[in-house]
Amino acid sequence: MIRHSMHIADAVLSLIEYLWETDTFAIDVLPYQNGREHGWAILATSNMVAFSEDRNSDNIVIYYGKMRDFDPQGYTPDDATYRNRAFYPLQDIYGAAQYIVSILRLG
Repeated sequence: MIRHSMHIADAVLSLIEYLWETDTFAIDVLPYQNGREHGWAILATSNMVAFSEDRNSDNIVIYYGKMRDFDPQGYTPDDATYRNRAFYPLQDIYGAAQYIVSILRLG
């Protein structure tokens, strides 16, 4: 079995794509990197969410805010956004995807 650094983020993204099918506006999916965290950043209207497997724990970490809260180089969050993050256990990929979709729909 090959396990790459983004397999959790890829699984979450697949569920987001499934949950998003009925929405009327498009989302942009961009690569996200912050040190050892590799995942995806999603932009919907003015809201941005970045998510990956957390580098310090066995959790999915989710950063959210406005696009201006993320550096355009790798979409790393600023300090305030970094502290305002959510965690989901690796086993709760569906819960993480639902949470991300709910944030994006607020835009």
